[in-house]
Amino acid sequence: MSLEQLTEALQQVSVGIALFDADHVLVFANAAARDLLELPGPGQIPAPHISDICDGHIRPDTKSEHTTPFGRVIETACEATPEGGQILTLRDVTDDRASESAMRESEARFRDLTEIASDWFWEMDTDFQFTFVSNRFEELSDIAITEVVGRRRGESHFTVPGQDLAIAANLEMMRRQQSFRDFRLSVRGRDGEIRILSINGAPFYDETGTFAGYRGTGRDLSEMERLSKALQIQRAQIKELMEHAPIPIFFKDTNFRFQIANEAFYAERGLAPDQVIGHSSQEVFPNSAGHAFVDHDRSVMEGGEPVVRELTIGGRIVRSCKFPVYNDNGALLGLGGVEIDITDRIRESQALTAAKTEAERANKAKSYFLAKVSHELRTPLNAVIGFGEMLQAELFGPLGDRRYHGYAQDIVNSGRHLLGLVSDILDISKIESDEMELHEENLDLSDLVRRAVTMSETARNKPSAKVYTDQVANGIRLYGDETALQRIVMNLVGNALKFTDPEGRVDVSLTTGSNGRVALSVRDTGIGIADDQLQDVVQPFATGANPLRLGYEGAGLGLAIVKALCSAHDAAFTIQSKEGVGTVCMVLFTSSRRR
Repeated sequence: MSLEQLTEALQQVSVGIALFDADHVLVFANAAARDLLELPGPGQIPAPHISDICDGHIRPDTKSEHTTPFGRVIETACEATPEGGQILTLRDVTDDRASESAMRESEARFRDLTEIASDWFWEMDTDFQFTFVSNRFEELSDIAITEVVGRRRGESHFTVPGQDLAIAANLEMMRRQQSFRDFRLSVRGRDGEIRILSINGAPFYDETGTFAGYRGTGRDLSEMERLSKALQIQRAQIKELMEHAPIPIFFKDTNFRFQIANEAFYAERGLAPDQVIGHSSQEVFPNSAGHAFVDHDRSVMEGGEPVVRELTIGGRIVRSCKFPVYNDNGALLGLGGVEIDITDRIRESQALTAAKTEAERANKAKSYFLAKVSHELRTPLNAVIGFGEMLQAELFGPLGDRRYHGYAQDIVNSGRHLLGLVSDILDISKIESDEMELHEENLDLSDLVRRAVTMSETARNKPSAKVYTDQVANGIRLYGDETALQRIVMNLVGNALKFTDPEGRVDVSLTTGSNGRVALSVRDTGIGIADDQLQDVVQPFATGANPLRLGYEGAGLGLAIVKALCSAHDAAFTIQSKEGVGTVCMVLFTSSRRR
């Protein structure tokens, strides 16, 4: 082959070839080389130096790549000639490198997706042995990937026993090269927990169309299964609650049509399910009641709030509570309803109100009768007491036998006792009938307490315990009714003296606290009150002792009057007592009554 023929042949080669002499000056370059190196035609003078072409990065017996200013990637191989020159072989690898870059990006994208995906990815060979399982599998199942790769499905110890038939059926599908979805497999992780896996797979083939294995995805359904079972249990519970609830319960969609109703609803309405489900109230009850039900439904749907109404259905009064039902996203699903038959409750309430009214009327009649009788008794009693005192004083001459003086004293004492009892009855009657009137003024409470104590001691006509008032502070003023306040003190002191032996003592105190409240206290060393009687002693006609057995006089009205008078003065009244030790009665006035 001649030199011209060789040169012509090299010009036709797609690979670039460039020859440099020992001085690294270009002596030949074929068309491909000139195109790749962006050289002018062969007649250029002077010929370019190798450093002008390749920036001096070419070394003999090496391969390298460089990118041209126009973005072309050139792969260059350099070999030395026997004469000391160099031959460059150049190839345009721009497309190859772009494909490789795209492949790397694709692989990186796939890796990223496998790492962040909620599912995992797997691959099998033609023998159905796992060749690849993504890391997500180990994270979700707590099973090491090394226990899976190189094995067939079902061959690992983590597979829960009892699934041989299902695994065999799945392998048979793969032998037939069939795709499959949602194959369920139960496995046990290293933590001992059983997990339910859902596996999808499809066959893949090589470039020649030959079967190459299987690829697929997997998902851990354990939490979904747990939630599904919990939801089933919850639905069963709700169903049982609805079916056994004694009141009608129902649910309607946004078109006001019944979707759910319990047995109580059907029984209450006398209807069958097929007459209700899928129908509106207007269709189920084609009368005014149906229109009222739909209006109720509409007010709930439009208002977005529960609405309670009382309706009359078949002569019965029903309280209907309807409320909107929303999904997790806040979208309206419909409304729920509960109906309660309150007919009997209303009738009982009406009967109770009537009975209360009748009892109040009877109580007022009783109080009126007692007040009337008491008023009628006071006049003759005053006369009896007056005549008894005249007999004692022998105003119209001697009585004769001295025993008459004793009889006259008994008449006066008995009359005064009976008059006091009549006065108490008259007072309690006024209190119960709301006829008691207070005449309030600014009072010296300290002086009032001392005077009331003196009157209480004077009223006793038998030896009594000593009453001490050294704890009554001076100068305490209060806004109140003088007669009522005096009655409070006298009743408390009189009660203490009644149930305290002459050898005992009664202490009366009047103090003010830092909060401005005024405290009146009467403490005795008497017989005390049993715990089970403390609540009763402030009721009318109740006593803390058996007067018939112990010989204590009184009808049990004193403390009841004290409590009522304290309440009229916005004061709290308390009793503390212990049998055999004594009793403390406390009256606590608010600071607003201080003057």
